[in-house]
Amino acid sequence: MNKKSFSLIATLALGLFSAGAWAQVQATASLVGHVTDATGAPIPNAKVTATSPALQVQEVHATSDANGDYQILNLPAPGVYRVQFEMQGFETYVQEGVHLGIGFAGRVDAKMRIGAVTQSVEVTGATPVVDTVDTTGTSSLQLQEIIDTPRGVTMQELIPQAAGMSMQGRPDVGDSNLAQRQSLVTYGMVLEPTMSLEGINITTSHDEDTATYFDSFSLGEVAFNSSGNNADVAFPGVDMVAQFKSGSNSFHGDAEYDVEKPGFQSNNVSPALAAQGVTTTNPLAASGYSDYMADYGGRIIRDKLWFYGETSRDVQDSGSFGFHSGPDSAGCWTCVDAPIAFIGTHLTQVMGKGDYQIKPTIKLIGTYQYALKYLSAQGASATEELSAVEYQTQPGSLWKGEMQWTPGTHFFVDALAGFGGYHVHYVTVPGSAMQTYGKYPSSAPNTDFAGDPSEEDLSSNGLLTGPTSGPNDRPDGRAEARGLVGWIKGQHEFKFGTDVTWDEAHTAVLGNNKAGDYLLIFNGAPAGCNAACGALANGSEITLYNYPVLPENYDYSQALFATDTWTLKRVVLNYGVRWERYHSFYPSETKPTGQFANLFPSVTFPGESVLTWKDFIPRAGAAWDVKGNGKTVVKGSFGIFRDTMGALYGNQVNPNTISSYTFSWTGNCYTDPGVSNAFYYDEYACDVDPSFLSSLNSATPPTPVSTSGAIFQLNNPSLKQPIFYEFTARVQHELVRNVALNFGFIRHLVYYLYDGADSPGSDLSSLGATTTFTGNGYAVGHPYSSYTIPVTFNETGLGSQYLPGTITLYTYTKGTGASTCGGVLGSCTEYLNNPSSRPDIYNTFEVSVTKRYSSRFDAMGYLWVTKNHRWINGLAGLQGDPNDDFFPIDNTWNWEARGDVTYNAPWGIRANTYLRMQSGIYGQEVAKFSGTGANGNSLNQGAVTVRVGPFGQFQGPIIPVWSMKISRATHIKERYLIEPDFELFNITNSAAASSNSYTLGKTFNEVTGILAPRIFRLGIRAEF
Repeated sequence: MNKKSFSLIATLALGLFSAGAWAQVQATASLVGHVTDATGAPIPNAKVTATSPALQVQEVHATSDANGDYQILNLPAPGVYRVQFEMQGFETYVQEGVHLGIGFAGRVDAKMRIGAVTQSVEVTGATPVVDTVDTTGTSSLQLQEIIDTPRGVTMQELIPQAAGMSMQGRPDVGDSNLAQRQSLVTYGMVLEPTMSLEGINITTSHDEDTATYFDSFSLGEVAFNSSGNNADVAFPGVDMVAQFKSGSNSFHGDAEYDVEKPGFQSNNVSPALAAQGVTTTNPLAASGYSDYMADYGGRIIRDKLWFYGETSRDVQDSGSFGFHSGPDSAGCWTCVDAPIAFIGTHLTQVMGKGDYQIKPTIKLIGTYQYALKYLSAQGASATEELSAVEYQTQPGSLWKGEMQWTPGTHFFVDALAGFGGYHVHYVTVPGSAMQTYGKYPSSAPNTDFAGDPSEEDLSSNGLLTGPTSGPNDRPDGRAEARGLVGWIKGQHEFKFGTDVTWDEAHTAVLGNNKAGDYLLIFNGAPAGCNAACGALANGSEITLYNYPVLPENYDYSQALFATDTWTLKRVVLNYGVRWERYHSFYPSETKPTGQFANLFPSVTFPGESVLTWKDFIPRAGAAWDVKGNGKTVVKGSFGIFRDTMGALYGNQVNPNTISSYTFSWTGNCYTDPGVSNAFYYDEYACDVDPSFLSSLNSATPPTPVSTSGAIFQLNNPSLKQPIFYEFTARVQHELVRNVALNFGFIRHLVYYLYDGADSPGSDLSSLGATTTFTGNGYAVGHPYSSYTIPVTFNETGLGSQYLPGTITLYTYTKGTGASTCGGVLGSCTEYLNNPSSRPDIYNTFEVSVTKRYSSRFDAMGYLWVTKNHRWINGLAGLQGDPNDDFFPIDNTWNWEARGDVTYNAPWGIRANTYLRMQSGIYGQEVAKFSGTGANGNSLNQGAVTVRVGPFGQFQGPIIPVWSMKISRATHIKERYLIEPDFELFNITNSAAASSNSYTLGKTFNEVTGILAPRIFRLGIRAEF
């Protein structure tokens, strides 16, 4: 965080004393209810008292009104409460063990009998399970569920336990996804989430995932609000509210250790995979997997000052299906029998928290958390070979300071300021890591050395070999100040809040590659090219980059909101309005010179205001307690949500960021006579002649085939802000005590999405455009009408059921164009919105049964089904390239089912089983074309990828992940607990595919992602 943003936050933190953090207020709970006598008549002026170990004050109070209704707000959550009702002339009524989760409005009614106050009636085991106030769709995970459920240890792996939530990509099996961040799916669509830890939103730069790598050991409870959010929530995706554990008046601590070894793992190679030559999928390396954690909390001053601290470390070394250390014996780098490469991952975390109750009405909270991720193979995949990946180190941190003030029973104030983000560093793979596999001599240098360039092979689905073409340095974080004032007036609970953020994100490439800042592109090669290329294959190209670059990009946002919760007997109305503003810009910057100084000279660029969005949006919802007893509630909501462009949006047009020119290259291979040990890490033993590079970098270079990056990207100041309409309807019913049934319908309509179209198949329903490093909008320099030249290819040998033997694509006249960017005619691109007549529509049906807070077992069963109407290319036939018009829409169905049961058996035995199943992954045929067609015309725009079959023509098998955990707790002297455990992941040893290659050619229909095999884990936990 720079000095400017730090000063801003410091000023806001002082100025917002009279406002507070809406996210922190959401991390509290409330009690509501009705007090009556034995005849059902209301009892006014009854005293209601709540006590709990979660409170730093002795107790909190409320008084029932003339109708017998009461409410107690802003209670610390999670917490277990004792609720007591007193009235002169009546027996005291007490309900014990009331569990209140984050954001939950628990209903506790009291039917008081005539008698003496000294007499009491106590009720236990009747925790409310239906929220009669809020209209959000909420899933809450308590501490015991976080501990018991067999899953990965990262915060990300909590998400599949929430209703309506899922993740793209391969499901986790025993931390097989430890190093990955996956896009979050909310009711079938990828949306911008709000991931709040202690009130700090750690989702930065318009990321669609969990952004910062934190594990879940320090979390006390997590709530996921997946729909129906009021105006205090900005974005349309899930609103996650997570609380760290806290200290208490009693000293307490935990310690845990878990381990997996290669011998604990099965092999899930199916006969079909074995027939392809697959021998293993995702094996553990010799060091396997392990994690440990330890935490400790307690009091410094009883009822005044509490502390909590935690440290943890997770380590894993494993293979990843399709990721290879080099070619097989026949020289094939992408074949399934190529030697597997292993990936090392370390996650280290420390955190601390303090709670200071200055006086009964004022509380201060401070939190700091630091995590460091190390990954030996960032970008590992079936087409990114070991030498082409990057070593990654990513320190991330979070801190916040907060003050809560409750000057009276009808008024509360909360103020928060803090920071969340990371600074990731990527470097090339050292030669020592390659030599581990025995394929390279000890004399081989690091992967980045002079004479050994980066390479891409289009004939092998874009296989990358040689050093990475652009190791970079990415600071990414957000400073935040938020505030809220709450006021209770009669049947109204008003909230007025503000939200100010300063988001920064940079994508710097700090220095030149020793091999040169260029990428050699092959499209197959003549026989024997591995040994000595000779003449290159038809259509080969070379891409030159503008390194080094050191961009700075910012997104400054402000928001104001007001909400009201209005209780009208058995109906509660939740409504509000929100005003917000997002402003993307970059400051004045200087780009230094690099290898290609003529193409990319040193320039100082003035700062620019890139894009500003402002909006004013409503939200509304209602909850109807059908019988007034909190057993059956009908809910509905309507909301309009907008989105931020994120700090990295400015990177699309910032001229000081990554850009490139791609030229035709048909020259001979070259080897520098002064460089020995060249081509250790390349598919093709080939470099480019220095004289040819000089001709490209001359004052009058040839016309490039294609361009990319910000210097070719036009800023579109009229780009519309995407808009999301959400409609929800739910029925929630308490079947029996502690068991709730829920039916729901959720509809999303999405307008004005935008994305690049330089490659068909880019998902316009995904808002990932702002997370890319280089501009890739629509080619407005060559409008749709300019593609007039047919280029015909004979494709009878590809085996496609949709290609008619030939396919006709279109190109434009070489050297033409409507505008000039980066000195190249026709090279301009620009982001464009989908037309309003082409919304994306998602209709979801859900059903769930939840059993909570039982002495014997807890359970959850859940199913959601979504019908998609999603534009893969929303501008097909209107803008961009006519070659993108093929099969531009997705009309598939997706579903996911969950089951989670925990049983407390005698003798301290606890068993949990967790099942997650999802529909198979859809796909469509894709074909790549380049060079000259059968009719003699050439694709002047370079290689073109085309969808040649409808989306959904292929679907993989159902993907199940069934896991279980068994533990036995032994108590020592009633204070200490020792609990060994056994976990088993992927019980069925499924080898379901999580991704496939549907590019026509030699790798068509090959599996590229598979569930990790069955594995068990041994662990032990101690508690006091």
